[in-house]
Amino acid sequence: TLCADPDSMLTAMFSGKYALQYDDDGCVFIDRNGEWFSYILGWLRTKSISPHLSPNELFCIRQEAEYFQLIGLL
Repeated sequence: TLCADPDSMLTAMFSGKYALQYDDDGCVFIDRNGEWFSYILGWLRTKSISPHLSPNELFCIRQEAEYFQLIGLL
């Protein structure tokens, strides 16, 4: 799922090209807001986003999309 958009920062991060740091449970920490990241994951899975989001929610999701370079979501 994280590599669903081939031109995104997420794909670059998990391509094996860069060293990632894992915690004791084998998880990678991404220092972003988890609430908004759930929308990013949803979009990567379905290429759609809820039409019932408020302007503030859309603004926050857009900031995450810009950070992760998800051009299709922008």
